[in-house]
Amino acid sequence: MNLDGIPEIITNEQSGHMNVSHSVMILEWEGHQFESIIQGESYAEGKHFNVAFMDGVTEVSIRDIDDNKTLELILNSNGLFEGTYAYISGAPWRKETHIYSWNGELFVLYRVEFSPPDYRFQAVQDGDRASLVGDYDLALGFYQEAILSDELDWWSNDRWDYEIRSKLAHTTPVPTPILDFREYPNLAAYASYRILLLHVVQGSLHEAEIVFNMLKEKFMLGQPGFTYVELATSFWNEFQTSSNIGQACAKAIEYASMHPFELLSYLGNGEYARTYYGDQSLEYQPEDICPLR
Repeated sequence: MNLDGIPEIITNEQSGHMNVSHSVMILEWEGHQFESIIQGESYAEGKHFNVAFMDGVTEVSIRDIDDNKTLELILNSNGLFEGTYAYISGAPWRKETHIYSWNGELFVLYRVEFSPPDYRFQAVQDGDRASLVGDYDLALGFYQEAILSDELDWWSNDRWDYEIRSKLAHTTPVPTPILDFREYPNLAAYASYRILLLHVVQGSLHEAEIVFNMLKEKFMLGQPGFTYVELATSFWNEFQTSSNIGQACAKAIEYASMHPFELLSYLGNGEYARTYYGDQSLEYQPEDICPLR
């Protein structure tokens, strides 16, 4: 898999009954014993498990997805069993794929992918995931989908509460939630801001300016989404002065740090993200608003 001439052994251990999970290792002989050459998720600062974990019934495969001759480890999960408490409390769920790639020392998590989004916030998060790994065309597609699609459903804290209670027995019924009219403009404004970043990082400054002007025209003072206009302005003004993406992002992050509730609430706000947006949600902090350096 890593072209060092030593065959690897892949182990896949399934545990659990209703809440199935998988533990996958890549073992290589190191002269005296087998050692794991995969870096799993972090459990403490600077420390990682030597096994990849995946919830749900998981298929394991290997193939060269980037044509660099090393093989990637691919874990495809079909999700948890419906009806279990973990499934209900961690919703909404999608099929999930983890791809581990060789970095010269270990197999590390390269990217996370999901089946197509059902909700608008998921399209935005998928765009951010693609942007982080430099897949800018894919990111642009997700952001445009978040802005333009009339097939994506809405989500809110009240809807989460309703979905949970409606599926759990012996809970107090709650009224059917009402559409949060502020969700779409906030997510559309954020997606437009991220499109602005995509154009800047690719050197398409004319296109970036068009998006910036559109953002200012569409989301006015006092209307939902205007906070992202101010965010974009803090980035754009600094970039016009310094021509430095890192410094411009620092200004945007500074603004986000002063307005975390307004900017993060519809994305998946920090420690509350997994509660209200599901176990597959990103957990946004102000620094995630502008990850370019």
